[in-house]
Order: sequence, then structure tokens, then C-alpha cells
Amino acid sequence: MTELLFQNILIGLLTGVFGILIIVLGWIGSRVHSRLDNLYKVLDTKLGMMNDKLGSIERDLRSDLTGLDRRVTRIESTCGVDG
Repeated sequence: MTELLFQNILIGLLTGVFGILIIVLGWIGSRVHSRLDNLYKVLDTKLGMMNDKLGSIERDLRSDLTGLDRRVTRIESTCGVDG
């Protein structure tokens, strides 16, 4: 009888510890998911700003390149050089 009672108590304790372990793992998973979600939002914002800045730089470079091309074309036509 004592052995059977001991086994029942041991099984109950193990079940309780396993339940607590599952609860802790779920809580940790929830926190990790929340942090990753916040990190995604921050990265999305930063990358959006970086994309806008790179687009602006590209437009400026294309404008400068077009201006240089016009100048070279003018110089070539003035000097009679075939491109």
C-alpha cells in the first residue's frame, strides 16, 4: 500500500512539474514572439527610410549624369568630335 501511495504522489508531482514547465515555455515563447514582432516593426521602418534616402540619391545621381551628358554632347558638337 505504501508503494502504491508513493507512486501516486510521485506521478502527481511529475505531472505538476511538467505542467509548470509547459507554462514557463509558453510564456518564454510569447515573450520571444513579442520581441521579434517589435524588431520587425523597427527594421521595417528603418529600411523604409533607407529606401527613400537611396531613391533620392539615385535621382540626384541620374540628374547629375544627365547634366554631364549634355555638357559632353555640347563640347563634342562644338569641337566637331564624333562620339
